[in-house]
Amino acid sequence: YGRITAYREAAGFGIRLDGGTAYSGAVITRFYDPLLEKVTAWAPTPGEAISRMNRALREFRIRGVATNLTFLEAIINHPSFADNSYTTKFIDTTPELFQQVKRQDRATKLLTYLADVSVNGHPETRGRPAPKANAAAPVVPYLNGHIPDGSKQRLDALGPEKFAAWMRAQRQVLVTDTTMRDGHQSLLATRMRTYDIVGIAGT
Repeated sequence: YGRITAYREAAGFGIRLDGGTAYSGAVITRFYDPLLEKVTAWAPTPGEAISRMNRALREFRIRGVATNLTFLEAIINHPSFADNSYTTKFIDTTPELFQQVKRQDRATKLLTYLADVSVNGHPETRGRPAPKANAAAPVVPYLNGHIPDGSKQRLDALGPEKFAAWMRAQRQVLVTDTTMRDGHQSLLATRMRTYDIVGIAGT
């Protein structure tokens, strides 16, 4: 019982859902049938129906209240269920059905963390003085028409192997600016046909 904080239902061909009381924000009480959703799977063969049902159960994301999703997954994936050898005592005589691995719920944990940091601040930076609002604007360097040689020219002069050896010998951090590359790459990839790009590459 409780309030559903997140709800995403399954869908797809061969899956039927009967419900209507389950949604984000819904309150499940003990005074009414706590059934959230009834799931039915159809397929030409029993094996395909089990696969569809297994996929549908795994697609559900229900947070805030306890569910029997992992228990149902354990039932339909059990060999006795698949080969139709189970009996009416199947659940009573199969204790491993109750030994499910609890879902980690990483998405809810991540959203809770982000919400806490957004409202209360990061614990490692909380209490630190805020940066100055009147910070000086960056100044573009003036090169007076001469652009000094960079790593590209060094690569051309040394060749790949010697250039790699030179990089490994450096003690300082080497930085590659990919601003122009990424910008042009995005523009070309989304606004040009492959036919046009191949034609340009040939020139």
